[in-house]
Amino acid sequence: MDLYSALGFAAAAAVVGFTVRRFEREAGRMLTIAAGAIVMLSVLAAFSGVLGDLGTVASEGGLGGGELLTAMKAVGIAYLSRLASSLCRDLEESSLADICDLTGRVLIVVTVLPLLRSIAEAMTALVNELL
Repeated sequence: MDLYSALGFAAAAAVVGFTVRRFEREAGRMLTIAAGAIVMLSVLAAFSGVLGDLGTVASEGGLGGGELLTAMKAVGIAYLSRLASSLCRDLEESSLADICDLTGRVLIVVTVLPLLRSIAEAMTALVNELL
């Protein structure tokens, strides 16, 4: 499923979910959650080809696989925490949504700390070479 099909499917599912929710609240929610899962899986399938291209670009730029993997983990954590937060907000659980947002931010910081440390070490070595 390409991007336009996924967006069209999501819009149609939202309209159908809204209509069903007027009569059966829980069924409408389940329909929209299922549609969201289908759209996410189709987008992830399309995204797998991009990862190979990113690896090629990173290796040509002199980056190791570790840096790219760390960056991709951070992006994945951001998307997943946002998805969980949005789902909680849709289910009218705003405090749980805020916890999902905070947890995602903390996990991103923990994930990128080794990368930040290696950047700081490289900068220190560069400054020491110049002096």
